[in-house]
Amino acid sequence: MTDAMDFLRAGAAALQRGDRAGAERRIVRALALVPGHGEGWNILGVLAVSAGDPAGGETRFRRAFVCAPDNPNYPRSQAECLKRQGRADRAAGLLAGAVRRGVLSPDLACDLGDLRLGARDGAVAVALYRLALALAPGHARSLNNLAEALGKAERPEAAADAFARLAVLRGTAAAWGTAGRRCWRRGGRTRRAWRCAGPSRLTRPRPSTGPTWASPGWGGTRSPWLRSPSTTPCACHRGWTRREPGGGRCGCSTGACATGRRITKRG
Repeated sequence: MTDAMDFLRAGAAALQRGDRAGAERRIVRALALVPGHGEGWNILGVLAVSAGDPAGGETRFRRAFVCAPDNPNYPRSQAECLKRQGRADRAAGLLAGAVRRGVLSPDLACDLGDLRLGARDGAVAVALYRLALALAPGHARSLNNLAEALGKAERPEAAADAFARLAVLRGTAAAWGTAGRRCWRRGGRTRRAWRCAGPSRLTRPRPSTGPTWASPGWGGTRSPWLRSPSTTPCACHRGWTRREPGGGRCGCSTGACATGRRITKRG
């Protein structure tokens, strides 16, 4: 067993150096000593895929999964090889079987959701994305795909909420811009887009993203979402405004934030 681990470590080191032939020789020698070592078969699968042989990779990943049936990464890799061979139905069946056996991870559930969505089974895809988020609430890929699936299912309210959650999670100008556009489409006005996420969710942009904060896809719209980094959150929709000492002009539609005065509450 010690010799086998030495060969595995040497093979992994050779793979990191880009010596695929040397890595394969060492891994094969390790598997000759310990045929049931799942990670050895996994490395051989990676080597096959990198050489443009998804069929060979699929066979080796299948052997890895037999050796380590509780590892969700091996069926994911096997399913990816099947997809590359144009066998998406077989890949979906493989992942669904893993889920039924309790071999589950957020990435595996998300992969299966993508396959079901590609097969135009949106309801199952949405359920799988929600499952992935139940396993890992901060799984950005599942949240993004959930939002897209809800949009395709013509559920704009739920899609807008999912995009707003994703914006909170990522905290980037691009993510907030997408969430704002979705809220705009569902309600039609800037004020509703602001309420979709809520002023408390807006965070001060990082210095590197500050110059692009004011234009994440809204064009010339002057929205409470698109505020100067030096101002506090605009709350004109609540009937009042404020400005930090020495701060810049807020990007609200009324412009009252520039003076910091109280305005008449609207209905």
